[in-house]
Amino acid sequence: MVLNRAAITNTITEMIKQGVIHQTAFGEDEDLRELGFHSIAIITLMVNIESRYEIEYDDDELLLSNFSTVTGIVDGIIRKLEQRGRM
Repeated sequence: MVLNRAAITNTITEMIKQGVIHQTAFGEDEDLRELGFHSIAIITLMVNIESRYEIEYDDDELLLSNFSTVTGIVDGIIRKLEQRGRM
């Protein structure tokens, strides 16, 4: 698995598209909640991210605001991977 910002962004975008957002295109900084990405979809996304990237979110990171944009989600993943020396 390639671990760089572009690859992670593409993977997260595809995960979101497979969720409840039925738009084919959305910006990396668009508020996903305004596009219909609700709390259940965000929890599902978190679980999928933890599984795919072998990371674990701490309780204090489980805020909707941390998962409101693709950029924010990717930044969080990269931070976690860097902490573990995987990027």
